[in-house]
Amino acid sequence: SRLRPFFGNLSVTQWFNTTAPAIKTGLVVPQNLDPETALELMVLDPLLIRRPLIQVDNMRHVGFDLNIIDQWIGLHPSDCNKADTANVDLETCPRSARLN
Repeated sequence: SRLRPFFGNLSVTQWFNTTAPAIKTGLVVPQNLDPETALELMVLDPLLIRRPLIQVDNMRHVGFDLNIIDQWIGLHPSDCNKADTANVDLETCPRSARLN
């Protein structure tokens, strides 16, 4: 009941972490799932849940869409060129070549 609100009006396939082992191996096929079954599987295997899950007050969102988050909570990334967000890999964490 706490997980479902993060997905809003997204399709069930958009709820999933496409890099989860169960999806990569074909054990779980999000396109074949109804919302209730999808949620049950996610509770059993949290790696299936797309991340991040973001909550600010009563608003919830899943995934890191830079433009949506910027409009929603005023994210102003200093290292991202907004005009070039189509070329930013939003499903992985960027890593600096140099450690501080």
